[in-house]
Amino acid sequence: RGRQILETANIIAAEDTRRSVVLLNKLGIRGNSLSANHKFNEYGKAKWFIEQLQQGKSIAVITDAGTPCISDPGNELIRAAIDAGIRVVGVPGCCAAVNALSISGFDLSTFFFYGFFPRETADRRRVLMMMRKGDTATYAFYESPKRIMSVIDFFIEENAQLRLCLCNDMTKLHEMTFRGTPEEVKAQLIAKETYERHVFLTDLFVRCGVSDRHARRALRRRRHGRPGACHYAGACPRDRLRLHRRGASRHGGVRSCGGLSPLRG
Repeated sequence: RGRQILETANIIAAEDTRRSVVLLNKLGIRGNSLSANHKFNEYGKAKWFIEQLQQGKSIAVITDAGTPCISDPGNELIRAAIDAGIRVVGVPGCCAAVNALSISGFDLSTFFFYGFFPRETADRRRVLMMMRKGDTATYAFYESPKRIMSVIDFFIEENAQLRLCLCNDMTKLHEMTFRGTPEEVKAQLIAKETYERHVFLTDLFVRCGVSDRHARRALRRRRHGRPGACHYAGACPRDRLRLHRRGASRHGGVRSCGGLSPLRG
């Protein structure tokens, strides 16, 4: 079906026309008009594409490696077409994130696709905190080969307590998958050279993680009128409830927990 769409489209909106020409030549497709649609021009180019569509032409949107709009260009054109009342049809193709999820072996009852993992340490810590607080079982991220090792090191330094499924070169000749703790995956990466975009999935061992020691300290500070109990309890609603119950059991009622009531956060 994908080949048929490319053969019949009047215009092919391509992320990189030089790479798309290679694909079209292999498929024996000639005569289509190739037009660049990448992250640097898609905001301004969408208007031109809509004009062509309104003239009765058809447009196929393709990207270099993956599905358009999934951490790839294309969303501005799709949004503009929908706003203009133009029909949009999806043609199934490769999506590295979905493919990696399907072979991960992780809990996929719910999963969260984030896109590219942040570069800055502060932003990475915010994402890790989101993962620890959330109820989602599995998180999927993209990362470049240049930064993947720094991401693994970040998880190690932060004692992230998670399992990884790291996939490289999905659906291609040299596809590789690395599984294990961050330390184990790092050792596997050192032994191999990888060049294409990575998809990495995480499955957390420990969620929220307020320890018994921190819980006791928080309750002591609260009983003596000191701040800090809410800070320790603030990791997630389950931890607030945990502290709330401990305080009630030790002091005979809910009032001894004061501001730690789970209904008041």
